[in-house]
Amino acid sequence: MSLEDIPSGHLGNLSREQEICLKQTWAAILTLGGRDRISVGNGVSKGASISAVDMSESTKMVKEIGAKRFYSAFWASPVSEHPDLLVLRFLRARKWDVSRALTMLTSMIKWRVELEVDKIIEQGEEVLNKEMPGFDFQMKSRKAYFHGSDKQNRPVFYIHVRIHEPRQQTFEVLRTFTIYKMETGRMFLTPPTYQNCLVFDMTDFGLKNMDWPFITFLVKAFEAYYPEILGTLAIHKAPWIFSGIWKALRPLLDPVVADKVVFTRTDEQLLEYIDAGQLPKELGGDEDWVFEYTDVVEGENARFKDVKAKKEWQDKLSILREHLEERTRTWILTNDEETELERERVVLEYRIASIEADPYLRPRSVYHRHGNFKEDGTVAWHYKSRSGDQIFGVPLPLMKRKLGESSDGIREIDGMSG
Repeated sequence: MSLEDIPSGHLGNLSREQEICLKQTWAAILTLGGRDRISVGNGVSKGASISAVDMSESTKMVKEIGAKRFYSAFWASPVSEHPDLLVLRFLRARKWDVSRALTMLTSMIKWRVELEVDKIIEQGEEVLNKEMPGFDFQMKSRKAYFHGSDKQNRPVFYIHVRIHEPRQQTFEVLRTFTIYKMETGRMFLTPPTYQNCLVFDMTDFGLKNMDWPFITFLVKAFEAYYPEILGTLAIHKAPWIFSGIWKALRPLLDPVVADKVVFTRTDEQLLEYIDAGQLPKELGGDEDWVFEYTDVVEGENARFKDVKAKKEWQDKLSILREHLEERTRTWILTNDEETELERERVVLEYRIASIEADPYLRPRSVYHRHGNFKEDGTVAWHYKSRSGDQIFGVPLPLMKRKLGESSDGIREIDGMSG
């Protein structure tokens, strides 16, 4: 992927001012996490007109949950992607206002701690299906799932509203299910794409399917907790009764999110966004495929339950994280290319280790069982049509090979796929 292909403000195409904003935010994160006291206004912003960072609101929130929990939750959030990607999403969402972006990011971390998002991930389907009444029903209902990619190679998240009825589950179960899906969906965001396409299928929608608390939670999640991840929201075949709901919902949306909404009133209009061979027949495509949930297979989480091996991987990641912190501190205060390259090398080491550690830190999901998530860090889509299979992401062996190459080899990782 060339520089011309990378949008401005994204990793690999940052202006000098945007890079300074990124460094200031990192300095604030380290400070809030109790790791360091780096001056976010001196040295870093030399030569650029960037206001001092207001950390007052963020500091209040961190005090409520504790610096240690804040910092731990922050590092749990980026999964195996480049950690700068997470920070840049919040900076873009707040138009490079570092103070507002930091408040937004801290609020997200506080939300993750309060709702025990990382615990939901660690429980996985094996535990949640057994211990949370109604969760397995959500998984098997076909109301929401990921499948394939759109014309921009973004993973597609389908929600069939007609299958959902509020009375069939508690809000807590639905919220847990939604968080689990959102977190699972983040694993599909591999290079070169970092957004998804949401198809909100309203075929045969009726008032019995309307769930205002869920809608407001979903909107809030995309706006505040998973910013910049939504690429397109296609509201498909919305009936006339939805027009009143949309009038009430539209003012609640952030303008950036609202601009991503499109109404596809026919199958032909939806095909403008997703190729026919990659769109299921029930939505007007050519693919003879219907989502079917596959139950947890006995023994699939053996590595996750290996306490000794898990501890070894956690310790290894902790050491690499410390190295990354050290390189990040130096990178914040300097502008030389050698320092930046050394940080990128440590970032790549951390990402490689994260992929290798994943089976020991995260239970397997239905998408592992379906062959979508590969152990080499790539994502595969298999189509029951004339469309050929797709593979996204950079395979682990290639990442390791790039680690030993020149600066260009390391930097091009996030522009590669397959």
